[in-house]
Order: sequence, then structure tokens, then C-alpha cells
Amino acid sequence: MYPGQLFALKADVTKEESITKAIDQVIAEAGALHGMVVNAGRTNHKSALDFASEEIEALIAVNLFGAFCTARTAARVFIKHGVKGAIVFTVSMEVGVRNMVHTLAMEWATFGIRLNSVSPGLVKTAMTYWVERQAD
Repeated sequence: MYPGQLFALKADVTKEESITKAIDQVIAEAGALHGMVVNAGRTNHKSALDFASEEIEALIAVNLFGAFCTARTAARVFIKHGVKGAIVFTVSMEVGVRNMVHTLAMEWATFGIRLNSVSPGLVKTAMTYWVERQAD
């Protein structure tokens, strides 16, 4: 569509070497990488009660780990080449618990089961001490 400007490549986002190979291809053809759209995702269309553990692990591998791995790989390339790049995520599982609660609440409402979630945002704890120490 936009020769030399925009590339759409296929990669297995659960394997860092596959992402690296795709990025290397972009750099070989375009000379540099300036942006990354993290858009890989998958789902299974069936009741949550029928999911096997392996199916849930496969969803997490693509939707969460794959997003992280793709972003990290792109960031490493940006840093290596001194590029102030941009990474844009299509967000789905990253807000997974909240969306899962909503989906399960709708599915299980017919059984009289209620689900709710609490989303407090960042809370100052021993696990988050480093946030305020980061440079702006």
C-alpha cells in the first residue's frame, strides 16, 4: 500500500527470534524502524467453563506475553539505533481481569452468580516504590 513506508509482516509473537527476524526485514528494506503497532491477538469463542488450561495459556502467550515481547524487541532496536520511536498497542487482554469479570458476569448471570471488580489504579506499596523514583 505504501511501498518503503509501511510494512505488514507476519511473525510468531510468542517467539522473540521471530519478532527480531521481522524487524530485521523492515530495517533491511526501509533502513530503520521508527514505529511499531502491537496488534496480535486471539480468542476462543466458547464458554469460560469449557476452557482447558492449555487454551488459556495459549491466549496469554499471544495476547499478553506476545505484546510485551514485541514492544520490548522494538524498544531494544530503537535504543540500539538511537531512534525515539513510537509503540502503539491494540489493547485487549492487557486489561484482562476487568474485561474477564464483565464477560463472566454476563455469562454466569443466568446462574445467579454476581461478579464485580475493583480497579484502584496505582497504589503506593513496596512493589511500586520505584515508580516515583523514575525521571520524568
